[in-house]
Amino acid sequence: MRSILASALLVLTLVGFVAPAGAAPITYEFTGTGTGQIGGTPFTDALVVFTGTADTSNREKVFFIWAIPLDTLTVSIAGVGTATLTEPAGVFGIPIVVPDDMDDEDEFPDFPFVLLGRLDDPPALDGFTGIAATASDVLAGYNLKTTIGPVAGLGGVGFNEDCEPGDDPCLATSMGF
Repeated sequence: MRSILASALLVLTLVGFVAPAGAAPITYEFTGTGTGQIGGTPFTDALVVFTGTADTSNREKVFFIWAIPLDTLTVSIAGVGTATLTEPAGVFGIPIVVPDDMDDEDEFPDFPFVLLGRLDDPPALDGFTGIAATASDVLAGYNLKTTIGPVAGLGGVGFNEDCEPGDDPCLATSMGF
């Protein structure tokens, strides 16, 4: 009996000194001006705020890209209202400059950047539907583990004015597409 009690006290004492895993809730916010429609309601040059929450223990790194799935994501559109996204989304951070020398379209800026969106499921082989982004030199080395910003730089939010289910960049929300 005495050894069980002593072992239990030792375990409890050691647990008290274990460093926390470093997981913490975090909120990401992307703000910009957008034009489009949501749930059949059109908006033009409206303030759009995406707010997502996540747990930093779910953060992953693939090659040089950090990714964290969002637990919740809302979009608030001035004059329209607030909707909750009803499909998975995440935040993706590219903390280094990746020059886009593959073509002449310059889809990506030559700055470190952070994207908000989702990975596309097959058969959509284009890979990613982005709905907001920001790019700036201040994002160099940013690993999505802490809050940052606001960040002044390139970026914005995107909406498809003729959004129909299955279109990119259309995401399902509590207000519809």
